[in-house]
Amino acid sequence: MRFDLLRSPLTDPAENLALEEHLFRARSGEQAHVLLYRNAPCVVIGRNQNPWVECDVEWLTKRG
Repeated sequence: MRFDLLRSPLTDPAENLALEEHLFRARSGEQAHVLLYRNAPCVVIGRNQNPWVECDVEWLTKRG
């Protein structure tokens, strides 16, 4: 299987998630992508995740 290694210079979580979504939707059966990026500090919660279970909410609240 052939794959492309992509490194995003972006640090905005929303932009990197949008790039991830685009690559997923535009993929072909013959090609895979490996996407590397580093976000600014953030919390990313998935659709089926519970923030009260996944995160230390008290710690996050104290730090804004």
